[in-house]
Amino acid sequence: MRFMKTGLVMALGVFLLSGCASIVKHDIPVTECQPVSLSADARGDMTYSVEVHNNLPGSASVSMHGVTLSGSDWTATESQVSRAIKRHFSETGYFNTVKEVRDPGNFHIRFDVTMNPSPNEASGSYLAGFTLFLLPVWYSHNCEWVATLYEHGQKAESFFSRDEVTQVWWLPLLPVGLFKNLSTAEKEIAKNYINSLVLELKGKGYLPVKKEPIPNTVVAAPGVSG
Repeated sequence: MRFMKTGLVMALGVFLLSGCASIVKHDIPVTECQPVSLSADARGDMTYSVEVHNNLPGSASVSMHGVTLSGSDWTATESQVSRAIKRHFSETGYFNTVKEVRDPGNFHIRFDVTMNPSPNEASGSYLAGFTLFLLPVWYSHNCEWVATLYEHGQKAESFFSRDEVTQVWWLPLLPVGLFKNLSTAEKEIAKNYINSLVLELKGKGYLPVKKEPIPNTVVAAPGVSG
């Protein structure tokens, strides 16, 4: 009996922190990216930078550096987004190294991630709590990703996507919320965006990474001086 009570308390805690259930509406189709098998010489090196912004209601965009700002249900921090970028790109097989740096290099992608809260977030949360989650309450917010590719320090192209997450607060959906909550939705969005970005980069000829061009040199013939 004691274990049942403990489990119920833990489940309610997850429910209150993560919402009951989160449903993702992707701007782009759900994409799977199979890793490629390239030799070390054929793989390139990737650098990236990331800025995560949280648009608080009635205020300007605020950058998050490893800290979740209050005022929005989004939970992902900048460091978590950075780790997701590094992990997913490392798994593609196109790169020997994937490092986070600020200055654009040979193959560099700058990520700007903007998390927009719902204007109905506060009222929805209060209503859900007031009714003890017996009545269904939901609201939606979106997350925007912009990836800007730099080749040899020069801006090449930008890629944009906006995904929407609907959170449903309703007691009968509590079991769903344990597996499909905001945290899992954020991971799903990041993985799908990166997968689709890799395929688009490949389709446009950016992958595999082009090597630094070797400048032409003039070799003087024996006995000839310049």
